[in-house]
Amino acid sequence: MKRFFSFFLLFVFFVSFLGCEGANKITGPSPITPGNTGNTEIKDSDLYKYNAAFDGGYTNRWDKNTITVYDGIGLSEIQGFLNEWNQYLNGRRLLLRSDSYADININYGERAQTNVNIYSNHTFSRAFIEMDNNPHTDNFKGAVKHELGHAIGFNSHTSNGGLMDAYGNGIKDIDSVVAGVVKKLYELPPGTKVVPG
Repeated sequence: MKRFFSFFLLFVFFVSFLGCEGANKITGPSPITPGNTGNTEIKDSDLYKYNAAFDGGYTNRWDKNTITVYDGIGLSEIQGFLNEWNQYLNGRRLLLRSDSYADININYGERAQTNVNIYSNHTFSRAFIEMDNNPHTDNFKGAVKHELGHAIGFNSHTSNGGLMDAYGNGIKDIDSVVAGVVKKLYELPPGTKVVPG
C-alpha cells in the first residue's frame, strides 16, 4: 500500500507539472521594465536620432499597455489615426477616453506643438498636443497625426517627404523609417542606452 501511495503521489506531481506547461508562456507585449538594467548599449542610428538623442542617449516612451487619448477638438478621423499608430506599439494601444484625465490631451492652442512630461526613469507621464488650425482641412488632420507621433516618442523630424517632416502637407501614411523607429522603441524598455551605429 505504501508503494502504491508513493506511486500515486509521483503520478499526481507529474500530471500537475505537465498541466502547467503553458503557465510561464507570455503572450502579448513583453513585460515592461523601468530602464536598462544592464550595461548593454543598442546601436541604432535612427532610434538614436529620432528618440534617444533627446534624453542623453536613453530611450523614452510610455511604459503602460494602454495609453489614453482625449480628443478635445472633436476630430472624426482620430480613431483611425490611433489605429494606425497602434500597429507599431508592440501590443500596446492608444485608446480614446472621454475626459481630459487622459495620458495624451489634444486641444486647441496658439500653434501646433506637443509637450511631453517625462519622469526621471525615461517614461512619459502626460502629453499635451495643441492645434491651431481649421479642423476640416487635410493639413490640420495630417498635423494631428504628426503630433500623435511626437506624443508616443518620435521626438524629431524626418526630411523624406513623409508624415514626420517638419512641414507636412496633408494626411500621409506612416513611412518605413518612422514605423521602424516606433516599433523598435516599443520593443525595448524605457531607458535603454542607444548609440549611433
